[in-house]
Amino acid sequence: MNKSYGVWEDVPSLELLRTFEVVARYQSFTSAARELHVTQAAISHQIRALEDFLGFALFVRKGRPISLTPEGQTLLPAVIGGLQGIKEVLGQLREDAESETLVVQVGPMFGANWLAHRIGEFYRRYPEVTLQLKIVSFNDLPDFARERLDVAIPWGKRGQEEWDALHVDRLFPLSHTPVCSPQLLREEHPITQPADLSHYPLIHSYSHHDWKVWLRRAGSPEVSYRRGLVIEDFNIVMTSAMDGQGVALCGLELVRRHLEAGRLIQLFDTAFTTEEAYHLVCPPEALERPVVQDFRTWLLSQT
Repeated sequence: MNKSYGVWEDVPSLELLRTFEVVARYQSFTSAARELHVTQAAISHQIRALEDFLGFALFVRKGRPISLTPEGQTLLPAVIGGLQGIKEVLGQLREDAESETLVVQVGPMFGANWLAHRIGEFYRRYPEVTLQLKIVSFNDLPDFARERLDVAIPWGKRGQEEWDALHVDRLFPLSHTPVCSPQLLREEHPITQPADLSHYPLIHSYSHHDWKVWLRRAGSPEVSYRRGLVIEDFNIVMTSAMDGQGVALCGLELVRRHLEAGRLIQLFDTAFTTEEAYHLVCPPEALERPVVQDFRTWLLSQT
């Protein structure tokens, strides 16, 4: 069997390399001993041990100050770069350990149209927290340990089997109703009742199902719902509606700011509320961290 060598098998200790760097910087054993708080004899012994390990001399010891050999001049930049890299990484690790970091997984629909416009208030309340948002396009529950997540905000129904071992807070469902750009409406075809939608293209998110449900709820099941665009991305659905491409069925909770700004208008009061909802889910032990408790409290206050 071949012997396996570790990465440090042919590399001298960091202590010897650090001593070499200090001596090279000062070009003096005496000054290096003063910085490292050891005797000059100890410095001389360490440099000799390093040279014996490497098999070549690093310093020319004739005269004052001492000088580097060609081999020492070649080695010095690599030693300085390596030690500086280690110092920077250790500093980052210490900074991360001292900071309050919270990792939250969200979908693009919730993240872009609800959370992004409120997260500034969380930062104002908890300025010491570093919040990392992981945006995923699917709705499966993550492996919290493997993906190093604290909290996820999925869409679904409470009581799902895969949520049994998790802490679950219901945030809100969606109230779907037709919206469109004011520029889409035409004088020759005003929309005063659901039947008037037959004069306009419909925009569907993922399937025709939601429009079918809404038209029945609105008392106009005769309006053809199998027409128009089917787009498998809510953000594109919403943008298409604002661009005047058609009438979209959107959750009021996700388009509220566009309605308030006049980019979209709500055509009817009739809406249907989904059985599914957004939830905050996390392992129960995650709630032992104050930063997770703070985020949960803030999120529930917003919903």
